[in-house]
Amino acid sequence: MRAPVHLAAAPLTRARPQHSLRIVGRDARKLCLAGIVGGAAAVAAITAGSAAAGGDIYIPVAETHKIPDKGRGKLTMTVPVDEDRVINNMFVGLRVEHPQTKDLKLWLKDPAGTKAVLSDRDTQGANFADSATECGGNLTYLAKNAPNELSDGSAPYTGSYLAAEPLSIFDGESTLGDWKLTIKDLKAGNKGNLHCFVLSLYGTPN
Repeated sequence: MRAPVHLAAAPLTRARPQHSLRIVGRDARKLCLAGIVGGAAAVAAITAGSAAAGGDIYIPVAETHKIPDKGRGKLTMTVPVDEDRVINNMFVGLRVEHPQTKDLKLWLKDPAGTKAVLSDRDTQGANFADSATECGGNLTYLAKNAPNELSDGSAPYTGSYLAAEPLSIFDGESTLGDWKLTIKDLKAGNKGNLHCFVLSLYGTPN
């Protein structure tokens, strides 16, 4: 196994939390990504084919990182949240480039260790989100009260869907701490990239 390579983000002009990204396995490395935390209590609008904005805590991470192929590890992005709220609603947004989304398993873990599987090889076709770059364009959104299961959609899955496991599992948990998105490729041969991850959390101050 090759030793991890650690890369630091450029210094920020204002103090903000950093996102860290870790690829575990033969492609091991860690990157620190500059983050944005929105503190305004905006109202999210999540509709099929449209952008989403808002959340008491809204963190978009627009970076491109390789998803290791099967047998070469997994990709884990850690997003720290420094505001303490009791969750009552949330959504996540994704832009994943991969020729066969059915090869992928994605899950989200909160600071308390509670985990929800977002997609578990239950989709068909290429890509989560359209072909735009970073966090622009039409993402794949996973929301607690979406109208349809992700598995009932079709590639590239733009719009709002229910995750494989309900995001309501995070209700009542604290937002404070490290949130982790993990993507694992379970079939060799196809390669892909994560281009965008959006974490949006709603809740009352703790």
